[in-house]
Amino acid sequence: MNIDFDELKKTGFTQKELDKITENTRMHGGPIAEAINDLANRFKIFLWFSVFFAIVFIALLIWGSESKIIGGGIGLLAGVFIISLTFPVPLGYKAWKYRKKDKTQSF
Repeated sequence: MNIDFDELKKTGFTQKELDKITENTRMHGGPIAEAINDLANRFKIFLWFSVFFAIVFIALLIWGSESKIIGGGIGLLAGVFIISLTFPVPLGYKAWKYRKKDKTQSF
């Protein structure tokens, strides 16, 4: 599958980011399309965890005591922060946006 670098730039990728992804795929092997797809999938997982954490926090607000709300909120924020450290969230968002825009391509 071919990746259109102009389309990637239109979805927000900078040349520096594209160079980084290209260099990474050269070092570790695999096509660039797979790297873009992996970034998009990781962003989707990040979104799902964030939504789940928000639902848990809302449940804490409804049924939890004040100390559980504070402790749970801090813990959930720490969880989102740790998950966001596992991959570059802005690159994941751009890859997700690219893949969403170009649904006709098969990844």
